[in-house]
Amino acid sequence: MATSQYFRIEEFPNSINTVFDSKFNRWLALENSSVLVEVKTKNGELDLTTLKRTNISQLALKNPYGMAIHPITGSLVILDRTTQPQIYQIQPDSLGNFPNTSTTPITLPANLPDLSGIKVNSANGNFVVDSATGQIQYEFTSAGKIAVERDLSGLGLNNQQTLLTNNTSISTFSANTTDASLMTAQMVQTTSIPNPILVQTIYTSTFAPPSPDPSGIVYISHLGSLLISDGEVDEMPLIFQGKNMFQVSLTGTLERGLSTMNYSNEPTGIAYNPANRFLYIADDNKQRVFQINPGGDGTYNTSDDVVSSFSTLPWSSTDPEDIAYSTTSGTLFLVGGVSDTVYQVTTNGTLISQFSTLSFGLHDPEGIAIDPNSGNLFMVGFPANLVFEVSTTGQLIRTYDISAANALKPAGITFAPSSQNPYELSFYIVDRAVDNDTDPNENDGKIYEFALGTPVPNQAPAVTAGETQVVLYSANLDGAVADDGLPQGGTVTATWSFISGPGEVIFDDPSVEDTGVSFTTPGTYTLQLSASDGELTASSQTTIQVLDPTSTTFVSFGSSGTIGGVSFNRQDILAHDQSTGNWYMYFDGSDMGFGSSYLRDFHINADGSILFALNNPTILPGQLSVDDSDIVKFTPTTTGDFTSGTLEMYFDGSDVGLTSDAEELDAIAIDRDGNLVVSTRGGFTVPGVSGSDEDLMKFTATSLGQNTSGTWTMLFDGSDVGLTDSSEDVLGVWFDANSNKIFLTTEGNFRVNGTSGDGSDIFVFNPTSLGSNTSGSFTPYWDGSNNGVPAGIAVEGIAIAPIF
Repeated sequence: MATSQYFRIEEFPNSINTVFDSKFNRWLALENSSVLVEVKTKNGELDLTTLKRTNISQLALKNPYGMAIHPITGSLVILDRTTQPQIYQIQPDSLGNFPNTSTTPITLPANLPDLSGIKVNSANGNFVVDSATGQIQYEFTSAGKIAVERDLSGLGLNNQQTLLTNNTSISTFSANTTDASLMTAQMVQTTSIPNPILVQTIYTSTFAPPSPDPSGIVYISHLGSLLISDGEVDEMPLIFQGKNMFQVSLTGTLERGLSTMNYSNEPTGIAYNPANRFLYIADDNKQRVFQINPGGDGTYNTSDDVVSSFSTLPWSSTDPEDIAYSTTSGTLFLVGGVSDTVYQVTTNGTLISQFSTLSFGLHDPEGIAIDPNSGNLFMVGFPANLVFEVSTTGQLIRTYDISAANALKPAGITFAPSSQNPYELSFYIVDRAVDNDTDPNENDGKIYEFALGTPVPNQAPAVTAGETQVVLYSANLDGAVADDGLPQGGTVTATWSFISGPGEVIFDDPSVEDTGVSFTTPGTYTLQLSASDGELTASSQTTIQVLDPTSTTFVSFGSSGTIGGVSFNRQDILAHDQSTGNWYMYFDGSDMGFGSSYLRDFHINADGSILFALNNPTILPGQLSVDDSDIVKFTPTTTGDFTSGTLEMYFDGSDVGLTSDAEELDAIAIDRDGNLVVSTRGGFTVPGVSGSDEDLMKFTATSLGQNTSGTWTMLFDGSDVGLTDSSEDVLGVWFDANSNKIFLTTEGNFRVNGTSGDGSDIFVFNPTSLGSNTSGSFTPYWDGSNNGVPAGIAVEGIAIAPIF
């Protein structure tokens, strides 16, 4: 009884051997190598009457140095740090007891330096372990093989012991991590670095199916994933499992395997066009480049139809290796290994220019990528310890030392956000290592990530002056700040500070990490978040572009493309600053779980919330089931490239008569009196009114939300004022808050009294009367082609100068 009365969890010899089991609401700890102690909690306190000891001597632990609860299986995971380190897993029964502590350990590679602490990656079930002195983080497969090595030495950490203590699982290293010590480890300084820092090594040999000879790599921005091609795997019968393309997360988790075998068994290089999401795949057996359309669902099942292909032989390229797509010129850059040449060609294979790589010392170029900031070419080949940066005409800019990777045969390179900080850029290099011609059963492919410390372009969140934003995404410190569990103790504190900007910054509470911030003046602001536990300190800066709502036009488009350096698709809302001509991502729909659905039209409310209609029925996050006649309300936490917030039903169209296929919502707005105004894709008949797709009808609500009710009236009869052609279907609408003006866009070409244009233009209706007898005149407002809208792309949704 005395032992129970004076039991304290902090008295155990090493806090690294304690873990909280949320399923059974208990703390588990190793009293010694043979005894497992359990204490349940009650009302947030330890219930010492539940203290229980279990004999685990059968495990024969020698030097336990970490515990975790497996997030998938619920088993207790123990790291035993010996000369031959091992991982043990003990599975509890349905009551939480450990009736059988006999288990076969997972053996890890020998002679790894001072392994300490363990977690489980819930995305793939891999085990994550730190080296306390080596400042390396290892991710092991269930077979004990190294899947990823992460080099933490560049992060300024002096001691990582217990870095992973008291955490039962990780999803990936992301902005959602809540453990303060792990968050500190993730910070990447924003200062420029003279040479890139090796951040992690991903072992493609551990993929299932594996990639023994990764040949090409490209970042697929709308998926946030890397796509790897393997030009040799099909030549290895003992390894090949029908997949030679691999979609991989930035932290090294295999997301799915794909195949190009129906048209190419030697995909040596791969490029991506973010505007239409096409892939370009180089094949050095067939000496061809294939253009691949991912299909209407936007996914990358590369067995989809080949749009076209062209031969590389007309310009004497017999060994096409890697390939890159330029979003600036819309052309391809392809490297020829045997010819030591870079070719610039059109997407249909017409040669534009070429230059030799031998002049600056690069032999057998195998990989090429385009820096999204400078537009320069980055290439790898031989010597294998260098990355060459050159202009698009072949002038050497500089070289980068990548000796830390010890690469044998670098074969592809791409730029992507850092796996540790989504606002900073890294380049990722695939290494084929030993050739299968030498060893037909080799399986030693790798991916190296080198942090550059340069910003990811077009990532500054776009907000509006006067609007309060909750800043969540700086420094990967998102989440509640808590004690980090380090031996030296100390509570972690995080503080916001204002670094630079054209106006005043008002923090709701700068000592709260997820703080509200408002800005008085448009412009570019830099904020800094600093964290300290008394021993470790780190900080990171966030740049925020504050827009002037009175000179900003918000639009969504009828197809995907790139404008002003910003890639978009039909799920997004972009902001156009008319005073500067700059474009910004304002609402990234892919972050909100739209799936294959996309925006029809949207409305930005005075409080910053957004109303939108979708083209298809879908289920949104939070199990919100919506139809194409419904309107959803989005209340943002953050806007920009990392959009987050909450969704709720605003208007249920089926409750008030919108039930046919033709009555899918096409345009939505709020008029000056606060009433909802809509247009439909086809003809409509609702209680009290009927009309066509060029008309607007007003809904006066008595209730909104899941139980919508109210009355309909005709507001705008398009046929009365010349909108009669099929191309003049109204797509977007906005009501000026200070006048009677109505801003409109149409599906295609329009010609009305006072103006004409196409689907990329916005024009204004100046009414003299509204309702069933509509009259008035039109004036032009915004010419899409003059503002960079790609030809043939319609403006589908609009918001003009919302007043915040």
